[in-house]
Amino acid sequence: LVVVSKLTGLVVEEISLDPHFGHPMHLLGEIYNIDNHKVKKDSFGQDVSGLWLSTDKLIIEIFPKNEDRYVWKDHLDRALGGDDQAFDVALSHCPSALEEAHVRCERANRLFMNEKYIEAGNEYAF
Repeated sequence: LVVVSKLTGLVVEEISLDPHFGHPMHLLGEIYNIDNHKVKKDSFGQDVSGLWLSTDKLIIEIFPKNEDRYVWKDHLDRALGGDDQAFDVALSHCPSALEEAHVRCERANRLFMNEKYIEAGNEYAF
């Protein structure tokens, strides 16, 4: 399986399946019953929240974890590529003060390079 970021289109992870599971055929994000209602519980009463992978041998439920761990970095990369509004989006997704400081420093550097010294100084001081 190849996991691709919806934000960047880049491969995030590659996962090889055990051959005993069979060959992947379909990946489903939401499952609907015959009446076209979204299935929220499985036959055991458990919440259905993951992705479903069907192979030629069985059906596997996949639970993505930490999907948002690099979202701040993807938005920062977009900001560094010229989309200045992406700095604010990156800040809103920072998981800790360390990442927030990194984004603010990069924004300050951009402002400084564009000779916006007062704004850069404010951002460095934050």
